[in-house]
Amino acid sequence: MQKFENFLYILALAAGCCISVPLRLNEINFNGDCLLFGKLDILTNTIFMGSQAYCNLTFFSSLSNAILAIFLGLGNCCCNIHTYNWSVVYFKFMATILAAIAWINCLVCTIFIVTGFNKWCNSVTNNGNIERCKNAENWDWTVYTPASIDGSNFYTHLFMAEVASYSALGIWFIIVMFSGINFKKNLFKMKASENYLTDERMAYSSPIQEIPFYEVTSDRGSRYL
Repeated sequence: MQKFENFLYILALAAGCCISVPLRLNEINFNGDCLLFGKLDILTNTIFMGSQAYCNLTFFSSLSNAILAIFLGLGNCCCNIHTYNWSVVYFKFMATILAAIAWINCLVCTIFIVTGFNKWCNSVTNNGNIERCKNAENWDWTVYTPASIDGSNFYTHLFMAEVASYSALGIWFIIVMFSGINFKKNLFKMKASENYLTDERMAYSSPIQEIPFYEVTSDRGSRYL
């Protein structure tokens, strides 16, 4: 189970990178401006960018989740070495709490990415008179304001971030479940070991004293009591 949990942390790291990297590349192509919740005015060939706070929130949220996945993955590998220890129990509890926070963080990030992306694409399809938002990548973006923007890959970048955000949301939910199960499992083992319980038998802190035998002899023979 712990190997599968480590695999989930690797997936969470990859998902976090697949969110933050495309978002940052898209900002670079648009001169550092945020395209989420943006609007297109086809009459004046002007793009009204969204607030930079949206892109900063989604970028740093996904980046922090990726870093957290590395931390929890390394900690989980250390727990494989020291199996029966109270520090392992404390780490499993902390991992469950941090994974839950990461899931909430990912939920907020997903909402902003999906909502902002859809609003921008609706503006493009409605004002640009095209059926699909992806078709706008073929436009001549040099005629649009602000100047020196490159929208040839905006849909690819934002769609990749959207898919990765959905994936990260599911991955972190599974991590929360597995972390909670492992915490309860390790907590039970530690309490059992403190009560001198093992998996198959009862262990005692002191050796069991042997029961003495007494021999009683008589004319009818010997008896042991």
